[in-house]
Amino acid sequence: MEKISQIMLLIIFSLSISSALILSSQVTANAAKPDLIISHFSAPDSARAGQDIHGAFRLIVKNRGTATAKNFSIDLVLSKDQNVPVHLATYSANFKDDVLLRGGRSHIDELRPGQSADVSDKLSGTIPSDTPSGSYWLGIVVDSAGKVDEAKENNNTSVRRIRITGKKPELELSDTESPKAYIEVEGILVFTVGDKIKIRASAEDNVKVAKIYVYVDGRLVKTCKAWQCWYSQALTQAGPHKCWSVAEDTSGNRAQSKTLEFMVHPTAKPGPALTTKIQPYHPTSQDKIRFTAEARHSSGVESVTIFVNNRTVKTCSRDRCEYVGGPYNAGKIVWRVSAKSRDGGVTYGYDKMIEIASLETGTCSITGKVYESGVGSAQVFFVALYGPNDFTLHRETKHFDQTGRYSFIGLPNGRYKLVVDTRADIFIGPHPSSRIVECRGGAITNKDFELR
Repeated sequence: MEKISQIMLLIIFSLSISSALILSSQVTANAAKPDLIISHFSAPDSARAGQDIHGAFRLIVKNRGTATAKNFSIDLVLSKDQNVPVHLATYSANFKDDVLLRGGRSHIDELRPGQSADVSDKLSGTIPSDTPSGSYWLGIVVDSAGKVDEAKENNNTSVRRIRITGKKPELELSDTESPKAYIEVEGILVFTVGDKIKIRASAEDNVKVAKIYVYVDGRLVKTCKAWQCWYSQALTQAGPHKCWSVAEDTSGNRAQSKTLEFMVHPTAKPGPALTTKIQPYHPTSQDKIRFTAEARHSSGVESVTIFVNNRTVKTCSRDRCEYVGGPYNAGKIVWRVSAKSRDGGVTYGYDKMIEIASLETGTCSITGKVYESGVGSAQVFFVALYGPNDFTLHRETKHFDQTGRYSFIGLPNGRYKLVVDTRADIFIGPHPSSRIVECRGGAITNKDFELR
């Protein structure tokens, strides 16, 4: 009897486990469902009756569920209100409420969990030519046939307001708004010769994007008659490069994207580490500029090259290089440094912008001298002038002459700072080391310093 009871308990326990496993499997199966949503929908603000708005809208559909959605349709409809029904719309050449636009249906075979699909190019959309002028709604319906069993069924539509005008020219809207242009490069912006670059240019417009132009280093490399454009090319030229895009709408309005800079190295070997500087730090149109570059590498440095305004100005066969140039006209100049290591690695520094300040002239002058404790020591000192009014703005530097005198002439009115310094390692120094002087159109004399 006791043995029979044990057998019965074992059977009951086994049935309980089986039921629990079946129930768990059913719960898991029920929980795994797709969930289709519209993650992005942008549309033009206005259109004409009879106009095809393909290229003027963007649509991205996403499956945020836990199972794959298969074989579902997407409809683009024109509605009098925001209440767009979720069912297969009916196409008509004539306008009616919730009409399916011509070319406004697309199909997606499969969309996995977490996956998105950009269907902008797959949908067209021609406004019926007899649509009365007025305010309407463009509606997107995902899974319009209701074939996908989703976790949520109430998030499959999205609408955007659109103004429809008649076909007559006097009723057409004037499009003066420029498109928005974008540029992006796949991956990081550092390559090696032989790598293939992939550039994606895209645009949005309030009416329709007509063309996109892709430029690399100022050269037009591709033109596309669509809202996006892909360009791919093997890289053959080492050094820094730039790319951008230009978008044009159907009215001829144009806009340029931001500029992306990318670097192409001749080999995969890392090049030298670079340190660069200029003197003076805030140059003016009367200054000569000293460009200095230093390079370091474990294998040694073969050469350092300095470029100014995209022109090679000096190459040094060592780890340090200096170049003195200028004075330069007021405005902006660009300089850059490259270095090559002994094992073949190359580093291309990025462009650095220098703002050359314009010096106004005036009738003020500042003169003075130094009283020195040792014969000839004044000649290793110099006096730097900063201003007017901005003491970070370097204006001019002069050495004392043989008599220990200095002078600055042709200065506009304002407050200036005089700073005395030396590049020599000597035991004497200026007292005071700096002075503040205010110019008011005349000669200022006896601004003296003592060396002791």
